[in-house]
Amino acid sequence: MTSAADGRPLAIAAGSPSRLIVVSAAAASDLVTPLLMRSIANAIAVIPDLRRAEVVPIPDRLLREWSRPSDVPAAPRLEAAEQGLDDDRQWFWLAALFLLAIEVWMRRASAAAAFPDSVDGQAAARVS
Repeated sequence: MTSAADGRPLAIAAGSPSRLIVVSAAAASDLVTPLLMRSIANAIAVIPDLRRAEVVPIPDRLLREWSRPSDVPAAPRLEAAEQGLDDDRQWFWLAALFLLAIEVWMRRASAAAAFPDSVDGQAAARVS
């Protein structure tokens, strides 16, 4: 049995080995209703055996069966470095730096706008 703030019973439960009956005085739209439903589900749920989820050692023989040798690493391509800005990675880094510069500029502008006439606003614009 659970009581409401005014002392009246909010939820009453009765059960047998095969049935559970819960009567609630709360409306379906009340906050307590989903909490009550979740509590009922947790109470009647089967408790899982979590010992099977524990970390277990893997025998060396089985681990060797799952393993495979690695490939030989590829040699670096000199022509990619000689091409200069033709590599896509450089453009992505340039775009990331450009976006960071825009963010710094916007933060300084918003900090200066928040305190336009104060010395603190100018200091905040420099620090941000």
